Amino acid sequence: MEKVQLTVPESMKEFESQYHRYWEEMPCYLSVHDRDFRIIDGNRRFREAFGERIGQYCYTVYEGREDILAVYGDLVAGIREIPGVTQVSAATKLPFPGLSDVVIFENPGGIEGEGGSISAQQVFVLPGYHETMGIPLLDGEDLEGIRVGAAPRGMLITENMARRYWPQDSPLGVNLDGDVIRGIVRDVRRNSLRVEADPVVYMSLLDR
Repeated sequence: MEKVQLTVPESMKEFESQYHRYWEEMPCYLSVHDRDFRIIDGNRRFREAFGERIGQYCYTVYEGREDILAVYGDLVAGIREIPGVTQVSAATKLPFPGLSDVVIFENPGGIEGEGGSISAQQVFVLPGYHETMGIPLLDGEDLEGIRVGAAPRGMLITENMARRYWPQDSPLGVNLDGDVIRGIVRDVRRNSLRVEADPVVYMSLLDR
């Protein structure tokens, strides 16, 4: 049988070269983690700041970095400079990687919570996340309108959370354990298209 040698198109090689250049020269720390949160790669800026950290847990490497908020800003600004990029944001969990962290709020009274509390998945995002992901804002204000460092912190909730716990009233302005609901966004099926969407609370990464 004749052997056929497959070759990578020149355009693909150029794409890989360009991608590698963007990765290395991005003016911020970039690292890739496996499912156990171990670092498996890092760009030049990351290596210069942290050294060779392959195989170490990301949360131990980044822990205590006072400039972590600047990292988020640099990351977004750097990616926006890539030709063809129109929207940029970030989140602690994207849809379909599995369950996010779960937050439990003590029932403030007057809502239909189960067992005296409210539970929801919790996702921290950068401003612009919902616009980037095409998730409509249904009521209230998005995270861009919430001042960073303001007390109490603002949060967004999904429409199914609003329907479940405030079927007759608007949840806007409700205080849950010191954080205030500022907006309502469309539901997102985060775990499977075959499973109904869970209630989700979105908060700003800049206020984490």
